[in-house]
Amino acid sequence: MKTAKSGIWSRIQSANGTVPTFEQHFAKVIGSQYCVGTGSGTQALSTCVEALNIGPGDEVITSPYTDFGTISAILTSRALPVLVDLDPDSYQLDPDEVEKHVNSNTKAIMPVHIMGVPANMERIMAIAKKHNLKVIEDSCQAPFARYQGKAIGLIGDLGCFSFQASKAIACGEGGAVVGNDEKLLDECFTVQNRGANKQGKNERIGPKYRMNEFEGAVLLGQLDGAKERFEIRNANANYLTSKLKDFPGRRPQKHYPGTESSSYYHYAMSYNKEHFNGA
Repeated sequence: MKTAKSGIWSRIQSANGTVPTFEQHFAKVIGSQYCVGTGSGTQALSTCVEALNIGPGDEVITSPYTDFGTISAILTSRALPVLVDLDPDSYQLDPDEVEKHVNSNTKAIMPVHIMGVPANMERIMAIAKKHNLKVIEDSCQAPFARYQGKAIGLIGDLGCFSFQASKAIACGEGGAVVGNDEKLLDECFTVQNRGANKQGKNERIGPKYRMNEFEGAVLLGQLDGAKERFEIRNANANYLTSKLKDFPGRRPQKHYPGTESSSYYHYAMSYNKEHFNGA
């Protein structure tokens, strides 16, 4: 109501509005130095692809098991999404398959932390370093998840989150890019601000992906309790896993060594039909 009555409904109307305030707070709770709000998680991913100057003729390796927004974000820049096979137990990118598909056109890897569970980032980052590739983490389902002492979204070059209606932190539609490279995050800001930098100078081609002040207001109202809800989900998931560990008919989603916590967008399991009399 405060935002509605203020008349400040676009982020460009105030440097201290709900969107820049949310960016500061979200960066703090995630643990990043910088954050750029967007209108959706898909827009966040698209912003990253464009900010890294990935375009026609370039390839981005990613997962076939994801929301189509992951794929759309690559196609929007006229780059080619290369879908590789998954680890069937984790539903995540298989690093061996990723490396098989690296070629001279490959510019980036976009792992998807599906269900909010961390992908095998140790292997993915090693492949990226070996082949001089960028890593954009599709962390849309994975706020606060941690892997080997690091926050998901802050292991690669850029991390993206979604605040769509089904997400753990939601405002209907919304997204964010996080990272610790000031120059790169400034590029992300410019891209989502239809090509205008923070000084208002039009520097490049870019869409208008700005988060609005109403979305920022809704998100700010949720941040205080978001970590507590995250901890409750992990406690509930750990309890369920402990009860299912000796039940052969259902196999919980695999967690890689070093996975400390998950956002549990869903608690996923594999169904082993051989234990159900062929049913």
